[in-house]
Amino acid sequence: MAYTSQYPPAHSDTYVKATTYQDSQYYPHFATNPAVSLTGGWANQSWLSTYPAVTNQRFHIDLGSAKVIKRIYYENLHTSGGSTTSGVENFTLWGSNTAGAFAELTYGTDTNWTQITPAQSTFDIHVSADQADPKYITVTNSTAYRYYAFKFADNYSGDYMGVRRIELQTKVVIVLISTATIAVSMVGTLSRGIAEVLTSTATIATSITGRLTKIIDLISTSTIATSIAGSLSRGITQPLTSTSAITISIFGRLTRIVDLISTSAITTSIAGKLTRIIVLISTSTMTTSTTAVLGRGITQVLTSVANIVLLITAKFPHWLKKPAPVTAWTEEDEPTTTWTKVD
Repeated sequence: MAYTSQYPPAHSDTYVKATTYQDSQYYPHFATNPAVSLTGGWANQSWLSTYPAVTNQRFHIDLGSAKVIKRIYYENLHTSGGSTTSGVENFTLWGSNTAGAFAELTYGTDTNWTQITPAQSTFDIHVSADQADPKYITVTNSTAYRYYAFKFADNYSGDYMGVRRIELQTKVVIVLISTATIAVSMVGTLSRGIAEVLTSTATIATSITGRLTKIIDLISTSTIATSIAGSLSRGITQPLTSTSAITISIFGRLTRIVDLISTSAITTSIAGKLTRIIVLISTSTMTTSTTAVLGRGITQVLTSVANIVLLITAKFPHWLKKPAPVTAWTEEDEPTTTWTKVD
């Protein structure tokens, strides 16, 4: 079981008092200050009663607000490991919520004080060594008190009585009363868990999505699409809510296609990317395109037989424009050719 020390608002004689103290080197609040060393000499680090008062000393602590004290932590008196018998032996514990009771330091006056039962009524003597020697005593108490009083009856022996450290502690309790408080408790204590209160499906979704680094908001189909599209670094960046939107998104990411939305757009895209074709839209433009890029082909539009004849005859020499030569055969079946000159 965990306990937490409860300290006065300030370590001063306003909040910590005793019936007597030896001098300014042994103020009562030195014993409640956790910043004070637990080893070495006892001057400025312990409370000591006035010499030779070694019995019947009150020691009061003001916590500033009411607390349910469940345990006492103490280190009994020593000075560099010696004079340990000067430490407190028998004591009783009291609680109050009355400022006047806190201010009254007469040992036998218990007005407005309620006695509290500790597990033991003695402080153990400090070990005979210059070291910390923490001791704990549990307390049976269910009432919150602002003011607490120790009535130190005596010491073990010696000319002084005092303590090196004394602290009042509360118990750390997690009360699981309902599903809602269980949820609050769990998320409050899990360092890497969900920080929102898990009281409904909606808040569970909010909590989980708030912690997942790659998901924005998984609540509906449309927001799922938005979340996925926003998280994929190379994917689709537009909401996938319809066929047209999917098309727009995909086409926006394809580096070699301009816009594949319709037949005409497909034609425009392909024609724009093909380096050897101009525009393949109709038969006439196909002809124009083909004849324009064929370096050794026909340079005129092949649209009729007449144009073909004109094209061929225009390419041959003038002397081949008349009838072909007449051939006669001799008796030896050797051909004799007679040519007619064309002027």
